[in-house]
Amino acid sequence: MSASSQTLVLSELVARILYFLRDDPNSLAACIRLNKLWSGECARFLWAVCSTAPEVEEHRRSPPQLLVPVTRQLSELAQSGRLQWYARYIRHLSFLHNDITDHSTFANISFPSLQTLKLVQFRIFFRKDNHKAVVTRGFDVLQYLQPRLRYCQIEVSSVCSQFFATLLDRCPHLEELGIAIRKGPFDSFKIETAIEPVVGLPEYLQAASCLKDISLYIWHMNTEIWTSEVFLALAQNKYIQSLRVPNMKEDWLSSLQDFSPGTLFRKTYRISASIGEAGLDMLAPHIHNVVDLDLCVLGPSLRLMGTVATIPSLSSLRLRFDGCNGTGLVRNEDLMLLAENCSGLCLLHIRGNDLITAVDLTDEIVNGMARCLPKLMDIELHLLGSSLTENALLSFGLNCRRLKSCKMSACVSYEDLLNSGPVNLFPVLETLQTFQREVITSPNDPNGTALRLRQAAPLLRCFHYYDDDSTFRDFDEFQDNIHEAYMPEVIEIRPSSA
Repeated sequence: MSASSQTLVLSELVARILYFLRDDPNSLAACIRLNKLWSGECARFLWAVCSTAPEVEEHRRSPPQLLVPVTRQLSELAQSGRLQWYARYIRHLSFLHNDITDHSTFANISFPSLQTLKLVQFRIFFRKDNHKAVVTRGFDVLQYLQPRLRYCQIEVSSVCSQFFATLLDRCPHLEELGIAIRKGPFDSFKIETAIEPVVGLPEYLQAASCLKDISLYIWHMNTEIWTSEVFLALAQNKYIQSLRVPNMKEDWLSSLQDFSPGTLFRKTYRISASIGEAGLDMLAPHIHNVVDLDLCVLGPSLRLMGTVATIPSLSSLRLRFDGCNGTGLVRNEDLMLLAENCSGLCLLHIRGNDLITAVDLTDEIVNGMARCLPKLMDIELHLLGSSLTENALLSFGLNCRRLKSCKMSACVSYEDLLNSGPVNLFPVLETLQTFQREVITSPNDPNGTALRLRQAAPLLRCFHYYDDDSTFRDFDEFQDNIHEAYMPEVIEIRPSSA
């Protein structure tokens, strides 16, 4: 047998050849008809991702043309008895909304290669009276829990009482889990419900040894129905690295006071949650290993920034006061304490609502912060009561040489900024955004300012501005000059939202 003929019968060589055709659906479709061996190897690529999602997902290497309509294709194959042959090749399976109305069709189908599972059961649309409505049906998802599963995201109205026990038994290597369970009536539509959705969850969290990333949203008529026992199980898990939960209630957090610092959240380095000021006071002593903190602040806030400053390991901090139901202050001394204690910050976002104000946040305070944050790469400061100017931008340019994104509530004169700083003020800056009214340029030399900005920020790709005043009648000319100065690179210039 010749070498070329041997290629047609050796699965390793066939797989290697087809690997280079993985992004060529036409060639794969032709090769699948060659013989049984080539058909099976082609199916590994063509059926690796099975989804109705319009977007190309994270795990997908093949182009969108290879997507098979789950509703039609899987149902037809199940009825013909050929689905199991294809199901053994599926590694990433995604059902969106009610694409499959009867999942019992696949009750006897196994997915031995399944690694990623995404089931989004809810479909939200607008009725004629402009009210949102949710249509959903309950179904059993146990059949999709397979031994090789690494990632699981499920958004349903209910799960059976054996779900978490089965998940622990069948999926010992699961690393990422996202659960969203919404129960109860929504508007005039009734959602089918079964049992309390948290049955078995504490036991699962205590026993799961490979779980690294977990996201839990369990609601009943817009009220969380999970217990402090569940939260404590999350805190005591020795393996969870990333945690995303809804509102952390103070009665849950009060249970942490019985534990010594360092005994909870041992490997957790990322937390995303909604929390109140008192709750953060109780949580902070237990999360000294956290490097990525994303908080939506609930209720009035007076000293929260000072509490965050007690977590020196932070490299990424996002604070949103959008959920506040009361007024609050961001004190200058707390901002300085944060910069001094968390000098390793690479990302700092602080956004307030109309009730959250900074107490006379000035350029001098920002200059002090910038000196303490040499590693800063992404800064966003949007607080009422600040009186920042181009000097604040200058401080970040001089002290934070790695800065790639800068968004601030500031009144900026770019001509004065460029006159005050060195030629290469922002060597790696890609995004620049100011929210308040700014003096863009001098009418006497608009083109010169644009060229100098090109020298100061050669990598700038997004330039956002807030322009609602007729005094910026020279901005159109400045915008044209910006585009000309940055050619042939593409730069986006558009108004910002205040």
